[in-house]
Formats: sequence, structure tokens, C-alpha cells
Amino acid sequence: MVDAEQLQLTLNPARFPNMSPQIAPILGSLFGRAYTTPALVELVVTPDGRVLGRAEGWAGSLGGAG
Repeated sequence: MVDAEQLQLTLNPARFPNMSPQIAPILGSLFGRAYTTPALVELVVTPDGRVLGRAEGWAGSLGGAG
């Protein structure tokens, strides 16, 4: 089984120069790291499968009333 640290090293965007600008902040958010500026601090997957994100410094919340 791969541990979390090894997974973070393996999927680090620095290893993939052609990684899309959408995937890098998503990985950073999942791993609790800031791979982009501003960092992605909130992710929500909607019932229809869309992914919404909120960047650091943006007001509000995407999650609603939990």
C-alpha cells in the first residue's frame, strides 16, 4: 500500500510540466499543500458531477449548510 507522503511525492505537479492548470490546485487541496497561488482551499462536487473550487482569499463558502 502506498502511504500519503509517497503519493504526494509521486503526484507533485513539479514532476509533470504538462499537468493542466486545473489539476495542480485540486491535488494541492487534496494533499493540504499550496501548489498554486492562490491556493485552492475548498472543493465541492455537485450532484451532477461538476467540481467547484474556492481560492484562498475569496469570501464565502461553496459548501452551504453542511
